[in-house]
Amino acid sequence: MIEDHPSLGTTWKSLWEQETGHELQEGWQTTIAELRVALDLAMASEPGAVDAATAYRGIIERLGLKEKYQLGNGLLALRG
Repeated sequence: MIEDHPSLGTTWKSLWEQETGHELQEGWQTTIAELRVALDLAMASEPGAVDAATAYRGIIERLGLKEKYQLGNGLLALRG
């Protein structure tokens, strides 16, 4: 879909690959793998979660959403 797009396929893709030093397909597969791990962590049961807020705090903790390394992640974000 990206490669067939008039702007994304010609300009954006090559700029992304130049900047990252990786093929877009490789980056896409890495992103999918990271998302699968995040979903597994988010779906893990929270022992003792008596309400949604407690379960949500557990998800935030498991995903490390308050950690500095997550800032600007682009995949995961902490809801305000």
